[in-house]
Amino acid sequence: MSSENSVFDRIRVVLVEPKGPRNVGSTARAMKNFGLRDLRLLGKSWLEHDECREMGVGAHDVLESATVVSTFDDAVSDCSFLVGTTARERHRRPTATPRAAAPRILQEAGRGKVALLFGREDFGLFAEELTRCQMVISAETSAHRTSLNLSQAVMVVAYELFQAAPELSVSASTALGSVADDETLQRLYGELIACCENTGYLHDGSRQAIEGSMARLLRTAPIQTRDTRHIFGLVRRIQKLIDGRALLPRPRDEAASTPDEEGPS
Repeated sequence: MSSENSVFDRIRVVLVEPKGPRNVGSTARAMKNFGLRDLRLLGKSWLEHDECREMGVGAHDVLESATVVSTFDDAVSDCSFLVGTTARERHRRPTATPRAAAPRILQEAGRGKVALLFGREDFGLFAEELTRCQMVISAETSAHRTSLNLSQAVMVVAYELFQAAPELSVSASTALGSVADDETLQRLYGELIACCENTGYLHDGSRQAIEGSMARLLRTAPIQTRDTRHIFGLVRRIQKLIDGRALLPRPRDEAASTPDEEGPS
């Protein structure tokens, strides 16, 4: 069995603020076992620590090519599908097992980059980080001990992806249309919230509920880039009307306009 499929190069493992070097090294080894190569660390770099190199024996190439970033945005901005991991169902998000989720993750990797997010050993991923994810997964464990060691969690997910890959024979493709990355969705979210504020729809009493709804709306499933252009265009037209910089067009003018005129900038 081989996992040398191009989609594996489009799956990134992101460790969010790992607490020590041993788990980082063990994660690199687990990734190498199952064909994953792209490792990104959010927070402190443990890559040159002796214990990291010791635990990552056989996977030094993964460690040497790993990237260290300081913000969540830097870790995932170029990814179009974010997968959060958690030890339990949280924040009104349904969870899937790694085995059930693996085919979907591989399919999305065929369309764009995927980020597998693994949280802090003590707190996991924060609510606002899980909100950014299109999918949340959780491994089934004994009720006597529900949480996994960080590198063990990475290994479980990597193993299920490795097992699912030969059956799917997924390859990188844009046949279904290119998908908006996280950076674009964050900008779109910001403009949607600003539009809600400027129209008076959003106020202090409704802010939390509306912001949550907009975040979930944009993260329910991947959005094609051509669809984001339409939403950007609508939001910006509404803003121009509010500012008095645009007139409502006559029907024939509206039909003649092109929605791509006001896309992401």
